[in-house]
Amino acid sequence: MGYEIDGDDLYTTYGIRIERTRGIYDMLERKGTTEYEWDDKDGSQPFTDADDIRFKARDITLVCYMQASTKATFLQYKDNFENMLNSSGLHTFKHARLDDIHYVYFRDGAPVIPPKWSTDKLVGRFTIKLREPYPQTVQFETDQSTPAELKMKFSAISSNTILVYWGDGSSTEKAAVTETEFAHTYTVAGTYQIVVMKNLHELTFFEFSADWTTVSGDIRTIGKLNSLKELELYGGDTLGITGDIASLKHMSTLTNLKFYKATSLGGNLSSLSELTNLVYIAIGRSLITGDLSSLTKLTSLATFSTAFENATMAITGSMTSLPVSLIILDLLYTQVTGTLADAVLLVNLTSFIIEQTAITGDIKDITDNATGIITFNAKDSGVNAYTGTTMPATIKAFSIEGCAVSTVAHIDNLLEDMDDVPLTNAIINLTGGTNAIPTGGVLNANYVSLNDDHGCTVTINT
Repeated sequence: MGYEIDGDDLYTTYGIRIERTRGIYDMLERKGTTEYEWDDKDGSQPFTDADDIRFKARDITLVCYMQASTKATFLQYKDNFENMLNSSGLHTFKHARLDDIHYVYFRDGAPVIPPKWSTDKLVGRFTIKLREPYPQTVQFETDQSTPAELKMKFSAISSNTILVYWGDGSSTEKAAVTETEFAHTYTVAGTYQIVVMKNLHELTFFEFSADWTTVSGDIRTIGKLNSLKELELYGGDTLGITGDIASLKHMSTLTNLKFYKATSLGGNLSSLSELTNLVYIAIGRSLITGDLSSLTKLTSLATFSTAFENATMAITGSMTSLPVSLIILDLLYTQVTGTLADAVLLVNLTSFIIEQTAITGDIKDITDNATGIITFNAKDSGVNAYTGTTMPATIKAFSIEGCAVSTVAHIDNLLEDMDDVPLTNAIINLTGGTNAIPTGGVLNANYVSLNDDHGCTVTINT
């Protein structure tokens, strides 16, 4: 028991028990030409580019027997089962020990061995073959206790269509040459299995959003999409995508990786160390751990972000080995340590956020080097000094709220250098912690000038 077709238990509905299955655990068989042998060269030329790798349909064989207590019941079971198999459309098949749903059709079957009586049971044995035309799938499960809308977006290499079965009997199929939205609203509360299939090896962009509903699934199936360049999974606090990001470590084409509130997704940053095409990584509110040194090889990385409030992440290490390509570095709520001097080589930074970290040091190590910086946020960190002589004119948001810049001259010089530029329309927060009160307090000439003459909003300790 436990085997299902179209959601119906085979034994309960058709009196069928499965003795064994074949094919469902098998690795997929490649289709097309996989290599070419040149007469004038040794060996063979393998076809291993992403565009070369496609798979054949999968056959699932069921060795079964049907039993009933009367001849009439047996014949009724048999007729009902045959009618179901031969009806139009694909059918869902679920193995008793696996979670995935397989969309299949009836390909062929062996004749029913003439039934025999065994005490009070009529038993007939047979074998059927189901074919799964699109065996490469990505699957999620959604708990629609309060029906809500789910959205997915895809884009693909060519005009081939993507097919989504929503699990409630409805489906969406359309071309996704450019970024295309697939959306569905459930009208009846329940648990549904979402299956994405057809031409998945041509996907370049995949986004799944579930802001107001519970969604679960394992990221391992996504790791098979070897043409994917951008992957985004995000939702409310109920996005239960599980698994280890190690499933993605062979996706060499990935450039953008965004996990927002994927609260059950884990693994170590080191799993991404060989994905050297990555430009953007955002892993806020996930269970991902690891040392920042794992990013050293990602020499094209422009954004690394852990941003999400109230979510401490076990990202450790220091900033010493980060790639100089970084433009946005957001270490909010991480366990990264060290000093601002560790980041002196990050001259391309425009946004630098170390809020709620233990990082200490002198602000000038950032502002003297990242001369195009727009956002500097060290709120509630260990930052404790400013000995610089100039500030970047590009700054629009600057915060050392809750820090320990306790020397009056450092705060005075900070305001003076900001006024000398001058900064315009910037929000500047120097309050809290043990930050010093500037000379003259709210009458400090630079404080007054920034607020009154240059459109800034400056707050200080008083």
